[in-house]
Amino acid sequence: MHSLKISAILLVFLGAAFADGDAKAPAVVGKAQNTVEGCVIDCSAGGYFQHPTDCQKFIQCAPAGPTVLTCPETTIWDQEVTACNHDDAVVM
Repeated sequence: MHSLKISAILLVFLGAAFADGDAKAPAVVGKAQNTVEGCVIDCSAGGYFQHPTDCQKFIQCAPAGPTVLTCPETTIWDQEVTACNHDDAVVM
């Protein structure tokens, strides 16, 4: 029951965060799978990871499992600082 309340709160929070008409809701990957684009994501320690195929996206390890989020326009994921950054500032 407790996890159901947490899931409901998380959904309300994410819904409010993505209420902007231009924004897309994040893709939550099934907890049983723990995969994104065919790659296994180990969320046992939590945290943020680069998306396996799209540098403008990143993965947040949420209670429901890996969640794919998109960086704002003109930015890409910078794993070194675990944040979206301008592409000329990202060391690859």
